[in-house]
Amino acid sequence: WTNAGGDRLWRTAANWSGAACPNSLDKAAIRNQAILGPIIDSSTIAVVNEIVVGDWGSTADTLDMTGGTLTTSGPNCWLIFGYYAGNNGTFNISGGTVTIGDNLFVGFSGSGTLNMTGGSIIDTGTFGIAQMPGGTGTVNLHGGTITANGTFNMGSGGRMDITTGTLILAGDQRTLVSGYISSGLITAYNGGGTVNVDYGNLNPGKTTVTAKAALAGDIDKDGDVDIDDLALFTNEWL
Repeated sequence: WTNAGGDRLWRTAANWSGAACPNSLDKAAIRNQAILGPIIDSSTIAVVNEIVVGDWGSTADTLDMTGGTLTTSGPNCWLIFGYYAGNNGTFNISGGTVTIGDNLFVGFSGSGTLNMTGGSIIDTGTFGIAQMPGGTGTVNLHGGTITANGTFNMGSGGRMDITTGTLILAGDQRTLVSGYISSGLITAYNGGGTVNVDYGNLNPGKTTVTAKAALAGDIDKDGDVDIDDLALFTNEWL
């Protein structure tokens, strides 16, 4: 990525080294914090083999998506934000569809951030947040849907906050997700809401993770206001 064309559009050939947009055989590398990263808009159909955002000596790289489609295909087709220690990659998505043929890593050995307010991400392989020891990853799922049809895992440096977004996982992952919630790795409304975990009802054969905003009077923060909250309130009265 060079942004030599100056418009930041992924689909502008002049913005890439060699003056050619990457194709399904290429690794698209966004790794120069001195320039602004690409924008994938509603007129873009991007198909590559691999994408890295935040690599080499770069400390702040971005990829923005407002529409269109982004697909990684072929052998070892992955999308990584924050590859090495010291690297930082951020993905801001408000629309469009991302389809990843293999792995999605938000924070590999470096630091990755996914800010999602709309659109759809579908991952076939491993969806990892803070994948390697020392890596950090933050997913702000504040809209849109992430569907992980393979493995889902979070390292100790990982965080996911859910508001109006939805996370869909393959199979029954209630125990795994509940563990992340108990550990504080997955929160709702920045800790002020309730994380809901459903298996099979919303999506047959899948685990669906959503969030519910805090209710006034929900003292025990179980997602409703009932006699238990009244009991806690009266027990502390005066």
